[in-house]
Amino acid sequence: MRAIDQARASQLVAAQVTGDTEMFAAAVQAMFDDDYGFGEMGATINVLQVLSKDLAGILVDVHGDDAASFVRAVLARQLAEVA
Repeated sequence: MRAIDQARASQLVAAQVTGDTEMFAAAVQAMFDDDYGFGEMGATINVLQVLSKDLAGILVDVHGDDAASFVRAVLARQLAEVA
């Protein structure tokens, strides 16, 4: 994982915490402009991976062994709303 992708993930979170929409937009644009590897989506894939790993870690910290069941239940509810 590149350090810049980890930094962009942190920037997205910081923008959300502070309500800074300009910072969020700048981080997303930089991520999209950095078109290396993986079908020219490498930076985007890496940032999404960092964010999802961090969120998964938080869910495990909060829900322990029930984290996977919790996530499946949330996903099932969301998919039911789409259908």
